[in-house]
Amino acid sequence: YNFDRVLDPKTASAQMKSDVGPIKSVEVVDPLTVKLVYDTPWVTLLDGVRRMPIWSPTAAEKHGVANFGRNLVGAGPFLFAEWVQNDRIVFRRWADYGGWNSLQAHRGPAWLDQVTIRFIGEAAVLGSVVKTGNAQVTFGLPARFVDEYKGKPNFQFVGKDQSGTGLQHVMNVRIPPLSDIRVRQAILHAADMKAANELLYDGVYAPSEGPLNNNHPCFWEGNPKVYPNDLNKARALLEEAGWKAPAAGQGQIRVARGVAGVADGTPLKVRYTTLHHKELGEALQAQLRRVGIDLVVEQVPGPVQLDRVRRRDFDLMFERQRSPDPLILDQIWNSKWDQPGGWAWTGFKDDKLDATVDKLRSIPDTKARCEVAKEAQKIIMENALMLPTLSDPVFFAMSPKVKGLQVGAEGNWFFLNNAWLER
Repeated sequence: YNFDRVLDPKTASAQMKSDVGPIKSVEVVDPLTVKLVYDTPWVTLLDGVRRMPIWSPTAAEKHGVANFGRNLVGAGPFLFAEWVQNDRIVFRRWADYGGWNSLQAHRGPAWLDQVTIRFIGEAAVLGSVVKTGNAQVTFGLPARFVDEYKGKPNFQFVGKDQSGTGLQHVMNVRIPPLSDIRVRQAILHAADMKAANELLYDGVYAPSEGPLNNNHPCFWEGNPKVYPNDLNKARALLEEAGWKAPAAGQGQIRVARGVAGVADGTPLKVRYTTLHHKELGEALQAQLRRVGIDLVVEQVPGPVQLDRVRRRDFDLMFERQRSPDPLILDQIWNSKWDQPGGWAWTGFKDDKLDATVDKLRSIPDTKARCEVAKEAQKIIMENALMLPTLSDPVFFAMSPKVKGLQVGAEGNWFFLNNAWLER
């Protein structure tokens, strides 16, 4: 049922369809076994299915797709007890749980009787609830509070990097001004993410200097060398592209002079669209203004982001994938995924890049996969198709009474199967 649902064109689940690969057929062997038949090898199946949501067919039929998320059904150690929108979700221990998850160190139900997850939107409150004793764990501790917990004897602190793309913004190469590679290159030369990290996050965010971030197993070490911070180089590229410095007294922003498809006198404006971390865009805004680019920063909700992508109405668009596997390069940069629901957003099509990322779906050897991924990153950077910014680690602050909480490999998951509170 779940594989059929993902593969059904009506579901339009392009990412999950990409994750599970070119399945030819799905066969039910017995109540606990399913057989997947492929036409070609698919080496990343396990990485895909670990993220694939497994729905109860009975519950999905009863509640419908629109309401399924508010009627949780699963087989984990806790039962859904209460949901107060924008305030909290409460889970209670399932007394009949058998402890059959391999990460659980004991048989039987979990140790905790109840788990309450509260939603706190105010950073100052989120950063203080563990200190004040109003919570035992803070998930997603804001960067400015890290020093108040890290290395302090009265608290526990965990910081977990997230392998993937980092907080990247991809470039729409279909329309001016980013249809000109020189403008894209100028942006990359003008950006100074190390300075932004110090200014905004006290330097605790991680570097992300390419299509895969620096802590990714397949990060290409040449990424940072392609576009070193160089304001004079950025200005020269813009001049060459026809974006001229304004006359004295006319401000800082460059204007078009002989730019194809752009009326002379048009200011050099680039839209920066993000879902969060708006402050990062604002820091970049100040940096790009130094070379004569007017960066217009906007924060939008997810549905607006996807609608803009569908209409191809963007310049720099936030696009993020998390995974220690390099297959995410195929999902973002293979032009065949430039389709409704797909993640190839830039409009860039290159046979060499497509053929390179294609290989990531069939090469099983980890070292060989990384070599292919590095080749792909080189092509992406040479064509200046994305703006690397930073990676935001997931920070946890905890009371010393919390024991046994486990953090997932990607940081944005945590597990309470073995967790308990010391009295």
